[in-house]
Amino acid sequence: MAVADSQSNPQSDQVFEKYDLFNTETTAALYSKYQPALDQTVVDTVLEITPHQDLLIDIGCGSGSSTRPFAQHFTRVIGVDYSPAQIKLGKQLSENFDNVELHQGSLYTLPVPDNTVDCIVGVMIAQFIDLPAFFIEAKRVLKPGGVVLFHGKGSPIVIEIEGDGVKSSVEEINQRIVYIKTKLFKGLFHDRTKFNPLKYSNIPPLHPTKSDPSLSQTSPNSSCDNDGASSPTPNDSAHSSVHDVHDSSPEQCVRKEWTVSRWYTLPQLADYMLTWSAAGKYCALHHMSSEELKERSIDMLRCEDVGVERVRCQADRFLWYSRN
Repeated sequence: MAVADSQSNPQSDQVFEKYDLFNTETTAALYSKYQPALDQTVVDTVLEITPHQDLLIDIGCGSGSSTRPFAQHFTRVIGVDYSPAQIKLGKQLSENFDNVELHQGSLYTLPVPDNTVDCIVGVMIAQFIDLPAFFIEAKRVLKPGGVVLFHGKGSPIVIEIEGDGVKSSVEEINQRIVYIKTKLFKGLFHDRTKFNPLKYSNIPPLHPTKSDPSLSQTSPNSSCDNDGASSPTPNDSAHSSVHDVHDSSPEQCVRKEWTVSRWYTLPQLADYMLTWSAAGKYCALHHMSSEELKERSIDMLRCEDVGVERVRCQADRFLWYSRN
């Protein structure tokens, strides 16, 4: 059967139109520059659970940072994103990858025929989508036994400080990060599903049984609000450690959890914060450049403590997958 000729999901796509989350050249460049490479644990898991590596689709691929790592493992890799700015940049960055294709469009109408996909990957995208609508499309394109995998990232937590004459405590700097997320960016995060705070434990399987929770309970239209949404934190293989991988395996879906850590200067941590969807919306609302927001964030993190040179942050990582 040919690619589905249905239109994109209007109600769900309005989420992206309303929030215009990453669709500017500035945001695309910041995201590409300060969001590090895909965590190797995700790549390894995908390879473990997909016996055939013919076709992988990365939904919400952005500029392709989570797409290109699979190019050496799969015959064909497709990235799909709603943002023209992200796809434009991604195509430039993917010029040397012959088997990588990036498409601007809706993840509810993927550009492939029925029963052709081995794995669908989504990195930090689950909280933005209409999950029941996406599952319908996923079941259309996946091969029997194909897999949907979502990867999420927890909030950075400072666990160590370095510098001369440091006056701030670890707890105080963590409180400043929380303040930026919950006060400065109040109402600007979009995560009404609680997926990230609950580490994807509330995502139902691709094929729920009668005893499984209703998909509608975790759709983006839920009344739950999460202005202090759990946010991603960078992972640099040269400065982070992965440990304590826990694997729980219900009959229909699997979750893994692990932890990473790395050192940041305060400017590096502020750079990372610029990749949050809320940061771009804050700049637009207050007619502020990203550089101005960066300087404000550094001042808030430092709080006149000039002794702070760098901080070590730890963050949870987690993934969920379910088989067709």
